[in-house]
Amino acid sequence: MRLKWLAFTMLAALTLAGCGGLSYYNGKAYHNPEEALKAYRADLNDRLASIAPTGNRIGGKALVALPNTAILVEAFLSGAKENPPLFAPEDYEDDLPLTAARADAHYGFMADALKKRGVFDDVTVIRSDAPEKADIAGYDYLIYLSVPGPYKDQWYIRFGKNAPMPIYLDYSIERSPERDVRRTNAWLMSIEQLVAEVK
Repeated sequence: MRLKWLAFTMLAALTLAGCGGLSYYNGKAYHNPEEALKAYRADLNDRLASIAPTGNRIGGKALVALPNTAILVEAFLSGAKENPPLFAPEDYEDDLPLTAARADAHYGFMADALKKRGVFDDVTVIRSDAPEKADIAGYDYLIYLSVPGPYKDQWYIRFGKNAPMPIYLDYSIERSPERDVRRTNAWLMSIEQLVAEVK
């Protein structure tokens, strides 16, 4: 059976597809999807090494709330239901947790980049079934990711009781390891600018 993988636009460069017992990532064949996922995570670690510390430290404590696996699985599944017959849920429904794990790895990379950037004194990362409602008692900032549906994801930042503000992420930049770092750096700078405007 050929597995058809539904991927978010931001994960277009990650092409894991099962065919004849093999999975592929960046043109290389792996014995199973888990090995391909491991290779993807290794690439993310390499990209993290390219994130430089900021020269404009803000300080304070930030809580980063990412959607949990259940939310990501539902987003992929609803995308399949909205795009028949291109995506047939029965073709890959059992593999949705692994598909969600790929997305989670990417979002986790961005949170790790925020830590390495050193914008805040402390960054805590959680997975939640309601990221936008995460309890920020003891934190100065909430940065969360909303995934309302397939091909839809948006980062927000909130300070105390203020209304959340969207964080800019340039999806027009073509996918590649180098451009991923550039886009992530632009996302980090957007966070710094939003906080500077409010403070």
